[in-house]
Amino acid sequence: MGDNSTDTPQPKSDRGNLKSSSRRRNGQQAACEPCRKAKLKCDHAFPVCSRCRKRRTLTQCVILAAPMTKSKQATTVASKLPSHTLAQVSSPASCVEVRRVDSRQESKWSSESSGFLGPTSFSATVQHGSLAEEPKVVSDSNAEIDVEKPAQLQIGVQVLMKLPGEEACQNLMEWYLDNVVVVGAHKLSRRLTLKALWLSYGNLLRGQRNAVDLEIIAKDVLRNESIPLKQIDDPMEWIASFSGANTRWEVIGLLFTAFAYALLSWPEKHLSLTFGEKGGDRNALVAEMKSCIEACIELCRNSLNNLVCNLLYWNVLLETVLSGDSSLSAWRLHNDLVGTTVAFGLHCYQGASRVTLHSEQTKTLSACIFWIDKELSIFTGRPPSLSHRYYSCPLPLDLNDETLMRGGAELEREIQSLDQNGWNTQGRVFEATIVRMMLVFALIQDEIMEMFLGNQAQWSLQRLDELKSRTRDSYSKFPKQLQVSKTDLTACKDDQLMWRLMTARFDYLRINFLLERLSTERGGASMRKLLEVAREMLDLTVFLWLERDRSANRKHDYDCMIMSYGMPCIGILCTEFLKQVKNPKEVEVKLPCSEIVQNLSMIIGFLDWVRPAAGNYKLCCRMSRVIRRVLDQVFEPVPERGIRDTGILLETPDSIWPVDELDDLDWLNSIDWTRGPFGDLDWLNSTDWAQGQVGQFG
Repeated sequence: MGDNSTDTPQPKSDRGNLKSSSRRRNGQQAACEPCRKAKLKCDHAFPVCSRCRKRRTLTQCVILAAPMTKSKQATTVASKLPSHTLAQVSSPASCVEVRRVDSRQESKWSSESSGFLGPTSFSATVQHGSLAEEPKVVSDSNAEIDVEKPAQLQIGVQVLMKLPGEEACQNLMEWYLDNVVVVGAHKLSRRLTLKALWLSYGNLLRGQRNAVDLEIIAKDVLRNESIPLKQIDDPMEWIASFSGANTRWEVIGLLFTAFAYALLSWPEKHLSLTFGEKGGDRNALVAEMKSCIEACIELCRNSLNNLVCNLLYWNVLLETVLSGDSSLSAWRLHNDLVGTTVAFGLHCYQGASRVTLHSEQTKTLSACIFWIDKELSIFTGRPPSLSHRYYSCPLPLDLNDETLMRGGAELEREIQSLDQNGWNTQGRVFEATIVRMMLVFALIQDEIMEMFLGNQAQWSLQRLDELKSRTRDSYSKFPKQLQVSKTDLTACKDDQLMWRLMTARFDYLRINFLLERLSTERGGASMRKLLEVAREMLDLTVFLWLERDRSANRKHDYDCMIMSYGMPCIGILCTEFLKQVKNPKEVEVKLPCSEIVQNLSMIIGFLDWVRPAAGNYKLCCRMSRVIRRVLDQVFEPVPERGIRDTGILLETPDSIWPVDELDDLDWLNSIDWTRGPFGDLDWLNSTDWAQGQVGQFG
């Protein structure tokens, strides 16, 4: 830990370097502590001896430089260590080794890399064995690892100073594991890395923290950052490679993301009990966690691995929660994520062909990044940054995380039980189940965005029909538990499962909505199917509002849900509803007035309920005022002398949207919700503003 106590545990990876210090007086190599105390012969296997591995006491398999020697300092340090070990974590295969990975061991396989280099890269033609350069070996000399950078040490100390206390960390993590519905976070590893952090550095983190102690930890973590991560098939060894004494800034950042998401749904009454005076401002606490996450990203800026990509992914998601999905900051962070993802090669999986926890988590992360790229693209109407044309990472298998952790024969049985498409046959919904569905939908959405935003060559009725057919076929191949209706959601007893199934239905409806928009706008198809889909999307959005008590832990996502899924369908329905009110005999499809009015009224309540701290709060306020104005014009029409505008609400039903002069579906494109007059909608009730526009709009 940075001290020189005589009984400091030494990692087994250092055994080759402890010829003098770890040899007994008779010249024999010292045994690990469990074998020494049991007076049994230790086989010194790396990283854990056979006996400790068999007894699953991985964390206790350490070699003490002088086990029979005690010092006052050592006694003090030992007394501060937690009484529990990772072996006590209530999860399958829960033992994690917390000893440091030695750079000498790493030097056999590590080399500096520029990341993923494809077949057209500068080095592609010199990859032949006879031409390839010898890999540059990572040095094992601490003198060559610069951890004395004052700026980095200062940032690291500040991050560690913000780490909640041990009890607060445990409470936040347990709340996160039990109550927060997220996809793409391997929760078991989060719990294990937190346990390992406090097991390894608890003596320096407990009590009143000081910069000197925290600098010791910061230096250790900076050294770890210089050691590249490698692909390890064994789940325990993989987690051990970046936890405990091997902790990296990426891991600390991921712990802060778990704390931040826990705080977003943390009960109000517990905030002050956990954080004292700071507990009065939830937003300030989350913002503080967010700043620590960004500091960790800066500290691992020169690293390139799946942990970095994972951290960048969750940082983008948090930014959308805090600043909104249309914010420039979220878009910039997202492009940093995409650039790192491609540089690391997550878009074309290069890992082992056998199924392991590491391989499946890598595929899951790749799928989540591809999905968020499409979500932000659809929300903003901007071209995606990751194209399906260059994406070849396979779907993760529909396996439970606990099964992947256990591995062995049980994992093989689960793999054999999957159907021919890779779905589980148990009728259960795992995290991998949702991730697979997300990626299937995202690949279709990517092609839809090509037709909306691409050049003329990307559009054709034939391609549109093919996408419709593929959407139906893909959905029909989903397990029955994913093909739900509102009735199924109401009957679902598991609130977290209800949320996941509801988002699955929303995604399927949105794809159909976008395809029907293309059919109507460019293919001249009937409005009937589009309006049917729009009505179901609106009804499901109202369902989300009515069932809000069942998903209270996701209230920070409500503003995104209503803007992503509710707003587009509301626009279509408002346009057709106003057209029907004005010229009822000329409409192609007659909407049920009572249903539309009731649902729009409920949506107003939903929008007004969104809290001011929400990232999309201003957009929700604007949408609420627009819908109010629509209903006002329906029930209290004003005289025909009103002024017509090109896509902005004025004083008459005609002027709400000029349905006679513009394409009925173009109103969404004619309104910029983030700037211009919609920055302040007080002008909606201002006669002076309308009169001032006479000269402009005629």
